[in-house]
This record gives sequence, C-alpha cells and structure tokens, in this order.
Amino acid sequence: MRAIGSARRRWTTTTGAVFGALVWLGCNTPTGPGDLQTELDVQRARWNRSGIVNYQLTLLRSQTFTASAPLNAIATTPVVVQVRDGRVVQRTFATTGIAVEASLAETWPTVDGLFDLIQAAIDQQAVGLAVRYDEEFDYPSSIQIDFVAGRADDEQTIRVLGFTPFD
Repeated sequence: MRAIGSARRRWTTTTGAVFGALVWLGCNTPTGPGDLQTELDVQRARWNRSGIVNYQLTLLRSQTFTASAPLNAIATTPVVVQVRDGRVVQRTFATTGIAVEASLAETWPTVDGLFDLIQAAIDQQAVGLAVRYDEEFDYPSSIQIDFVAGRADDEQTIRVLGFTPFD
C-alpha cells in the first residue's frame, strides 16, 4: 500500500481514522508524491499490457454526501460493472440487480476510471492518498482519498470486492 498525508491531521470519519493509522504507522510510506506517480505509472502499464478488456468488477464505495441522504444509501451499495471490449455494458446494484441510473454511473468507475481517479488525486495534491493494487491483475483494489484537509465531505474510499476477467 502506498500512503501520503499528515499523521497529525484529525480525521472525522472511520475511513479517515483507518487511513490516518496507516500513515501514522508508516505502512510503506513513500517519500513524496513522485513515488505515488511512479507506482501508478508502473501499475497502469502492467494493467494495459495484460490486455484485459472483458471483465466484471464489483465495487464498494464509502463517501458521505451531506447534501443528499438518498445518495448516501446508493453510494454505499456494492455495484457490479460489466465491461466488454473496454466499454461498460452494464452497471447494476449487486444486491438487487437493478440498473444504476445513468446520472450516477461514474460513481462506480471501470478499472481505467480507478486509475484516472488516482491520477486526479495526485494532480490535485490530495492531502491523503492510499492505494493498494491487486497482485495478480495489477488493477487498483483499494483507494482512499482525502482531497482537502479539514473538509468533511471529500474523503472517499473505493474497494474492489470482486474481479473476474472473461473472454
């Protein structure tokens, strides 16, 4: 896992507390944002070399949206993303099989979208970023981001609960 951030930052969410503990313990803490960029570039290149364009991904997202209580419930429900030839063919809620509304689709990205989210966090100099990559397929399997210190609604965690490539 790669992590940056301030160990002295007071975390206001459970996710933040877990992330803060990792930073405090120095769990594979890189020396700076360049290390995160290098790791991202290496992992993305490995993913691209794998040639996997057909897969199913189950994502769990944790984020607080204070402006929308219904979105909180939706955003914390696992979603299955089916990708064929590199394009999303379906996003459904794992528990019900109901399709995700188009307006919410980007809340649950593809593998390429996960890499893009990490890149955005690096580019925006997020105060906290922890990423874990899958050892077999090299996709981001867990991402924790705190974009702005002191802002309550910007922390987010995305975990891959399942990944299945297919022909």
